[in-house]
Amino acid sequence: MAGARTYKRGVEFPHEGFVQLAVEAHFRNAGYDLITDGHVDLLCSHPTTGECWHIEAKGQTTQVGLDFRTGLGQLVQSMRCRTTKHGIAVPDIPP
Repeated sequence: MAGARTYKRGVEFPHEGFVQLAVEAHFRNAGYDLITDGHVDLLCSHPTTGECWHIEAKGQTTQVGLDFRTGLGQLVQSMRCRTTKHGIAVPDIPP
């Protein structure tokens, strides 16, 4: 397993580290096996249902549009399996 991740802006709301940890907790609590040691923010699969997810986490930034498009590009470029569900996790903050 790779070393612990670090986040430039830390793990406080509404930064990416917070979003990442919240998404990991959600899927872990739902019984998914997590893979977080690659170039993807989160890959996970459920041991019983076989359902798989690929999630990119984004926090509040100074370039929201650019960072959102970057997240979309990361998802699209890594789509390898038709049955994997894909998503982008963002903090719930006012526009």
